[in-house]
Amino acid sequence: MARLIGDLLRRVKHKFRTALHLARTDRKALFRVLCGEYRLYTVFAAYLSEVAPPEPARSIRVQKLSPHDIIEIATRDKTLQYHQDRLEEIGVSQAYGIFSNESLAHICWLMTEQEDKKLRVRLVRLGPAEAEITHAFTLPEFRGRGVYPLAIRAICAIARDLGLERVFMIVRRGNIASRRGIAKAGLRPQGWIMRIIPPLFPSACTLITRWFRRRWERVGAVESGE
Repeated sequence: MARLIGDLLRRVKHKFRTALHLARTDRKALFRVLCGEYRLYTVFAAYLSEVAPPEPARSIRVQKLSPHDIIEIATRDKTLQYHQDRLEEIGVSQAYGIFSNESLAHICWLMTEQEDKKLRVRLVRLGPAEAEITHAFTLPEFRGRGVYPLAIRAICAIARDLGLERVFMIVRRGNIASRRGIAKAGLRPQGWIMRIIPPLFPSACTLITRWFRRRWERVGAVESGE
């Protein structure tokens, strides 16, 4: 218990130092720190057996990324630093790259229950035989070409080959483009997750409300004929 309290105090002190830094550099971010954050996500889900495989494309290649690949990508493009942060958090790479004519077009992660349990903040809380496609990012020059739904279907095929049964994706309610891409890939909205980060608290200290499991089971039971 003392160890947990000490860790929490260190995180709170770090938050205060961050607030002081933001007071000089980023007033909008400072406002979020002082007032807290409220995030609402839509949860999309599907049985993997119901997700259509990606259409064959000669110029498209899917490759699992090594830790070295992730570090190199994050070093080359600072907007992708969060992929390296995820690598450091769970200690293993579950990232996949979608390459078009040998150029990286999209990157995302396929998380299973094993990796999900290592996260400081677990939004979906995966169970056995479940997966989440997360941290999806299409490089700007490839947007509008149908890469996102193709990538989702390709990763779903990999998850199915691993013996997994269900897949989830979550997206901020206001991200219309991502919602459309996920729906086009064959996943359907099943509920929502609400996350509240209290003022001045570390982002890992968060209040989470989930409403999709019961609805998922109810819809799934009908679809499976149970």
